[in-house]
Amino acid sequence: MCDQLVREGVADEGFLASTLERERVADTSLNEVFAIPHTMRPDARRTMVSAAILKRPVRWSERCDTVQIVFLLAVRPGDRVEMEHLYDLLVRIVEDHHLQQELIGVASYAQFLEVLSGAV
Repeated sequence: MCDQLVREGVADEGFLASTLERERVADTSLNEVFAIPHTMRPDARRTMVSAAILKRPVRWSERCDTVQIVFLLAVRPGDRVEMEHLYDLLVRIVEDHHLQQELIGVASYAQFLEVLSGAV
């Protein structure tokens, strides 16, 4: 996911290393289903989220057994307004088990967007 954001010009070559550094400080799983990896500080060229809905859960960290939904955040410095809207959505996903299950069950990008748009 990091490589794709670098290829698309959203982030620079150090994006993966910074994301892994942040994960070593404290893992970014929010519950047993959902994780939001991100860099130590905003350093992307533009704010973007790369999403992965995994067919099978993966072990995320020692603290968290598994996750199945991953939203990789790339954040541009000073992008507060967009981040406030994104944080609202992330909180909604973390708090709503039914919404998490809906996301896990999507079969297409269009369906993914439909589920998310219904959540806001």
